[in-house]
Amino acid sequence: MNHTFLSAQIKDMLCTFVLGVLIILSCHISRAHAEPVLSPYTYYEDFEDGAVGPWASYPPSQDTAYDPSIVVKPLLNEKNVKNRALYREITPNYEIDYEFGARKLLDMYVDDASILTFRSYIKSYRGTKGVRVRLGFADSTMVERLVPFSETLTWIDCSIQFSDILPANKTKKITAAAFMAVCPDADPETILRFGLDDVKLTGKRDLHWTFNEPQVHRLEEWPDFIAGTHYCEGESITIKGTPPCKTNSVTLRVSRALTGEGEKTFKMKRSGGLWSCTLPLDG
Repeated sequence: MNHTFLSAQIKDMLCTFVLGVLIILSCHISRAHAEPVLSPYTYYEDFEDGAVGPWASYPPSQDTAYDPSIVVKPLLNEKNVKNRALYREITPNYEIDYEFGARKLLDMYVDDASILTFRSYIKSYRGTKGVRVRLGFADSTMVERLVPFSETLTWIDCSIQFSDILPANKTKKITAAAFMAVCPDADPETILRFGLDDVKLTGKRDLHWTFNEPQVHRLEEWPDFIAGTHYCEGESITIKGTPPCKTNSVTLRVSRALTGEGEKTFKMKRSGGLWSCTLPLDG
């Protein structure tokens, strides 16, 4: 199998393609020595597909690849919400304060106009202080906010304004968000339950190429594009797509994945609105 790392320099923008066992195409676009090229974007999740997906328990479970305490299930007896939501359920081991919930990786930017909204439900017979939200940023900083609750066993609409977090006209990359129920003096004889639904975050994200060949798949929380085709040594790979903005020339820079050795450059050709280049995988 040929492992190749590809990157395309498009005038004042940089696009990266990574080829592995199932070709991974990572496309990050930014202006040289300037801010990233961004477009408006809204992340939204209502869990109606019934899958936990990329959501994970928080704080992270130790020494386990699967946490049965985080599930998506119907809300047949609940009101004012859709039919499904994400739940985290735990039984306290001790009569102490507990904070538990879920987290999600993100790949987007926020500014002072961004707003995070969500609906939340907490079951705790000894009350709750509310939902603690932690926001992680690409510069390794973290911001924490507590959304207070006045009652339990009901769904509460929650909102966090980024104008209280970021200065005016400041754009910052956010990489993760965590939501935790804050349950003081938990009762070891009862189950604590945290529900999360209709999570929405407004902001911006990097502009990306649109790939026509090979067929690619992409997860929203990662910058990589993963090709749905296997390639072997001796074959050729054709990369064909449309850049996110107008350009007069595209140069493809190729090197081996992991090592970065043997770098070569190729000119991509334009036909109509598509740019393409065919490369031999000769080892």
